[in-house]
Amino acid sequence: MGGEGFAALEHKCSGIVRFEHGWNTTDRPIAYDFGINMAFATRADLDAYGPHPDHQEVVVALREIAEWVICDYEIPG
Repeated sequence: MGGEGFAALEHKCSGIVRFEHGWNTTDRPIAYDFGINMAFATRADLDAYGPHPDHQEVVVALREIAEWVICDYEIPG
């Protein structure tokens, strides 16, 4: 399970409007190997996503194999 686990959440959790994932394409020593980016329709959708049982199932599985860095931010507009 990798990005595919998160991709499946698009159909299980409401409010996801964009999902992207991919492998790092540079050899910089500070870079992570894999990235996932998601966008939500509203802040309320993001807040509901965190504790969602299907999301938590993916989190548990991926934390066994990966180090995480998370940044939640708003895009003006």
